[in-house]
This record gives sequence, C-alpha cells and structure tokens, in this order.
Amino acid sequence: MVLVDGRHHIPVAMVKIGDLLTSTTGTTVEVVAINRVTRKGIFAPFTASGTIVVNDLVASTYLAYQFSEYLRVADIETPFSYRWLAHTFNAGHRIANRIGFTGETYTEDGISDWVAFPHNVATWFFEQHCIVTVGLLLLFVAYLSILSVVEALVMNPVATAVLVAGVILYLTSNQYIVRGRKKRN
Repeated sequence: MVLVDGRHHIPVAMVKIGDLLTSTTGTTVEVVAINRVTRKGIFAPFTASGTIVVNDLVASTYLAYQFSEYLRVADIETPFSYRWLAHTFNAGHRIANRIGFTGETYTEDGISDWVAFPHNVATWFFEQHCIVTVGLLLLFVAYLSILSVVEALVMNPVATAVLVAGVILYLTSNQYIVRGRKKRN
C-alpha cells in the first residue's frame, strides 16, 4: 500500500494518474504515468512502524485483501483500515521482539510464521457468510484493542509506571474510604 495525500494508505492497484503520493519530506508527488513491472522473487519486509520508503515515497509494509483502503463486509465499508488492522495485529510480534524473543521461523515457502498464520486466517475469514464475518470481526477488534493497550504499556515504560502508580493510588485511597466508613459505624 502507498500513502496518498499524506492521509490514506491504499493498495497500489488503486493508484491512478493524478493521485498525490507522499514523499519522505512530506511533500506530495503527482502520479503522471503508471507502468507495470514484474520481477522474479518475493520481498515482503516488515518494520516496527509498518512503514517503508520506496524510491523516496512512503509506503506501507502491509497489504489489503480487497480493492479498498478499508475492510468491507457484505459490501459495507467498515471504519477499519487494512493498515490499522495489520499494524495492530502485528503488535504481538513487536511485543515478542521487545521482550527478547528474536527467533524467527518460516514456512516452506519462506514466509514468516508471524505472517503466514494470520494470512491463512484472513483468507478463511473472507470466505465466510457475512453474519459469521461480522461476529468474528467484533471479537477481533476487541482483541486488537486489548493488544494495543498491552503494546503501549510494554513499549513505553513511562506509561507502565503511570498506570501502576494510578492503580496503587486508587487501591490505597479506596482502603482509606472503606476504613473511614468502618470507623464511623
């Protein structure tokens, strides 16, 4: 996917002449021609930010399963962009690396297991009836929300310290309130 107008990550197949792609300096570059280039080999780099620079243009390391920036279920566009879904899902991988799990394993095809399993699940997901898809999507978004909070805490020691201090303050202040009520009775 590529960054268009500094705001939207769209599949490369959706880029058209006149679109404004975002460069590394933040300026936009107008698409004046489109050429299809086919090369041998597969390269799918992953970065912690989910962003990569290709020919001085900002691109995403993630892909979209549909011809859309946003996930569509039963021809209804959800508010979930493919970039957000993929980046948030990869939080588990970033957390594992942060806490010291550095061993990467690959399938026979050379695809990271961190990518292969979710890819297979996503492929299955899109083959399901829309009612099943919506139910699973709700569970998946809840899971991703929790994963986002855990990642924020693991990746940011200050946030963790603030949360722990807040919980301690809450629990100790709650004990004083309960003790104060007991003394009055």
